[in-house]
Amino acid sequence: MGCLFLFGTQANAQDRTVTGKVTAEDGSVLPGVNISVKGTTRGTTTNGEGLYQIAASSTATLVYSFIGFQNTEIPVGNQTTINVSLKTDVNQLNEVVVTALGISRDKKALGYSVQEVKGENLTVARDPNVANALAGKVAGVQVLGQSGAKFGTPSIRIRGVNSLTGSDPLYVVDGTPTDISQVNMDDVESLTVLKGPSATALYGNRASAGVIVVTTKRAKSGETTLNINHSTTMDMVALLPDYQNEYGGGYSQDFDTFQFNPAIHPADWASFNGQRILDYSADESWGPKLDG
Repeated sequence: MGCLFLFGTQANAQDRTVTGKVTAEDGSVLPGVNISVKGTTRGTTTNGEGLYQIAASSTATLVYSFIGFQNTEIPVGNQTTINVSLKTDVNQLNEVVVTALGISRDKKALGYSVQEVKGENLTVARDPNVANALAGKVAGVQVLGQSGAKFGTPSIRIRGVNSLTGSDPLYVVDGTPTDISQVNMDDVESLTVLKGPSATALYGNRASAGVIVVTTKRAKSGETTLNINHSTTMDMVALLPDYQNEYGGGYSQDFDTFQFNPAIHPADWASFNGQRILDYSADESWGPKLDG
């Protein structure tokens, strides 16, 4: 009886150099795209021309990732050149915050304190002023609001008072410093609060009390929307001071008597000659008792 022995051999996949170019859907190059070998810590990034080079085996899978674009995975196989066109991913933009001078950055990559508030969170309880709506939504920010009937801009303190005068932060709307009271609540897409000196350095001494960056909504291709909303605010005075209506102006309990003088008085004042009058030039009401 004979025996049959089977000998198997296992070929180790050898690394090869994979090169290529990464572009956007419109053909523009994408510098700084992350390319990694899936399941490993090996990776690289594209240069200023969108080109890359990485060592990978034929069984490996390359993962291409970039902020604002969908992650793309491509098996290497027998390929030595892999050119990739990344598709835009609008959902990933939620992870990006607008920093100084309108620059969009990945929130995780920032080395300073930044907090963002989405527009829909500012309009849960409607307020005519964006700054008032910010109250209680950002850590380290104190909003000293005003009455809604006054339509005034509240005072905002970021990380406490850092000067003797307690100045307000700099408001920047779509890259332009402006008055926050001029911004329509429904036009706000996102609001970013830059707190520390590192975050506000690009704005100079104007941003010594912090910066509030407002990004407004923009039209989207292929979408037509119409939003209608209405808000009604009613105020009622809770407390009024007590007024006295018993004594008139002046410091004497005696009425003054009007004496017509044609040299200094108009002619039509002649009919008031002899009438009793009060001294309303006084700033107090210690005059005679009113007789109705």
